[in-house]
Parts: sequence; structure tokens; C-alpha cells
Amino acid sequence: MKNDIVVYNKKSNALTLLNGQQGITEQKRYRVIGVMMFCVACSLLIMRILMTLIAPFIFSTDLSPYSQNAIIDVIFSIPVQILALVVMPMLFYKFGLKMNFKQMVRFSNFRHTKWYNYALSVVIGGVGLFVVIGVSLIWQIIITQLGWSGGGGGSVFPETFNFGFFALAIFLTGVLPGFCEEFTMRGGFMNTIRGSFRFPVTIVLMGVAFGLFHQNITQVFFTFLMGILLAAITIKLRSIWPAIIIHFINNAFSVYLSYASHYGWWFMGGYWDVILRLADNAFLFYFVFIVICALYLGLCTALFLLNSNKRLEKKKEVLLDSGFDVTNKKVVLVGEHTDEEIKELDLEKEVHGETKKENLYKPSVRDNAFYIGAIVIASLTTIFTFIWGVVI
Repeated sequence: MKNDIVVYNKKSNALTLLNGQQGITEQKRYRVIGVMMFCVACSLLIMRILMTLIAPFIFSTDLSPYSQNAIIDVIFSIPVQILALVVMPMLFYKFGLKMNFKQMVRFSNFRHTKWYNYALSVVIGGVGLFVVIGVSLIWQIIITQLGWSGGGGGSVFPETFNFGFFALAIFLTGVLPGFCEEFTMRGGFMNTIRGSFRFPVTIVLMGVAFGLFHQNITQVFFTFLMGILLAAITIKLRSIWPAIIIHFINNAFSVYLSYASHYGWWFMGGYWDVILRLADNAFLFYFVFIVICALYLGLCTALFLLNSNKRLEKKKEVLLDSGFDVTNKKVVLVGEHTDEEIKELDLEKEVHGETKKENLYKPSVRDNAFYIGAIVIASLTTIFTFIWGVVI
């Protein structure tokens, strides 16, 4: 951050970020976010229990099956997505970390990025759905072999197409999770974890958290992989918007395909029939799956390389406009440049003579208490969905 002053406190063994008149230690931030994530995990569990109790009353009504499912989705999704994943974190940022709205936005990685990142994110989100479907089918085979006896009754649709229900499904499945889940997971939570762990460890931890916080055995594996990818994209691109777009397109496209298959729409109307035929032929299924995965990884690699090349071009421009200290053999930058910008352009060695080590806060066992509690709750709920079958 451009105007932040960093002070080391020997007594607390923590860094203090002074934003204007406010000072928040890294230790306090780490602990506050830990409590926040514990509360989020508890909220998700409580909502699942409540919906298990409420669902029988809704199913006993004379409403159509689709209306019943829509009501359950609304009652469950809106409190979880908006209250637990947006309002609750904002309250922690406001009262726990003393942030104003502008600081919350920056802390949550809401930064503009290049147009090609948005465009590639749309394509990655669309192709990614097919990867998710393949991974899900393989994962269901594995957990079924391990004894999972759950299953779903399949999607329920109105007898005739209803645009209102379709828009509601897009909103509940695509818009809300795409924004709300990313706000919590790839926002302040990820930034806090990144302040204590190196990049590889951070993205794996983000994958574990994203997978377990779905609290659903059928979703835990592909969301784990998706969590790693979206965390890497957000960190490397320094913006949460590509992750939001990928998440939204992935979920919304899934809704569209379900409707297209059920109502026989001209575009992808026979999609699920193709999937079932592929599933009957193991060799063909895995061949197509590998090809799609290769395409997906290629698109993600292109996204990273494109940004890396643009960063290299920017680095060259800065170097050409800079001077050189012959005595100390260091580059002297023209104008004001923060350490964050220098690191982003990979200019540390040229400017400082060496690559600075990351100044990471090392959390204690006490600091990690609420994180561990959150993971335990999410893990147990996931295990119970394996034992008893998925309810919500």
C-alpha cells in the first residue's frame, strides 16, 4: 500500500500497518480473520441444519416440485451468500480491523485489470465447466467405491419454460456464489493467509478451505482444485474480478446446460445425452476429458504468460526511463515507486542489489486456533454428508 508505514514491534513479534491514525498489527489482523472464518463455517452449518428441519414443511405443500425446490434454494442461498459471506466479513473489517469502505474494497482485491484478462476469464469459465463435470464424475465413482450411498433426485424443472425461474436459478447459482464466495475466499481471507505463507502454500490452503467450506462430499474435490486455480489467478493478476467472472460463468453455464437439455434448446440441447454416452465408453470419456483438461490448462497458462509478458514490457519501459548508479551498480528509478511496485515489476535486484525476502508474519498456535476450529467444523460436516448422504 502506497501510504502505509510498517513498524516492527518486538514485544508482540508483529508488524504494525499504520494507515493514517490507525495501527493494526499483523497479529491482530490474522486473529480477527480467523474468528471471521470460524463464524462463517458455523453459519453454513447452522443453515444446513435449519434447512433440514424446514424442508419437510415446504415439501408438504401443494406447490409444484419446482416451486418447492426454488423456495428452498432462496431460503438457503440468500442468507448464506449475502449475510454469511458478505455482510459478516464486512462487519469484521469495519469493527475488528477499523477499515472504511475504501479500505475494504482494496483489502478484498477489487482492482481493475486489463481487458484481455476479462475476456480470457469468460472463456476459461466456460471450458472449466466441462473440466468440473469430468472431475465430478470421476470423484463420484471414487466415493461410491468407498461406500457413499447418497445421490440426488436430479434437477426439477417447470412443465413449460418459465423465464422468471430461469433468471432466479442464474441469480442463485451464478451471481450470488460468483460474487459472495469470491469476496470472502479470494478477498481479505486470502490476503491475510498470503501475509503469513509463501505463494505455493497459500494457494493450497485456499484450495483446502474452498473445498471444505462447501461442506458437501460430492463437491469437495473439484472445489479444492478450483480454489487453488482461482487463488493463483487472483494473486498473480492482483485482482479478484477474473476469479469472479470464472466462477460466475462456470455456474451460470451449468444452469443453462441443464435447461437446454431439459427443454431441447437448439444450442447444447442434447448435451447431457452426449455426456451419458461418453460415460458408457471409458476410453472415449477419458480421452475427451484429457483433451479438455489440456485446453483448459493451456488457456490458464496463456492468461499467466500474457500478464507476465506485459509486466516484462512495463519493466523495460521503467528501466529505459531510469538512471544507473555506477558506483553502487544499482538502478536509480525516476519518480516515486513503492516497494510493492518494485516487487511487482521484479526490479528488486536491479534497485536494491538483491531480491528481498518476503517479510511474512509467523502465526503461533494460538493465532491459528479459530482457523483450526473452522476447518474442523467444515471437515466434520463434509464427512457427515459422506456418511448420511447429501441433504442440502
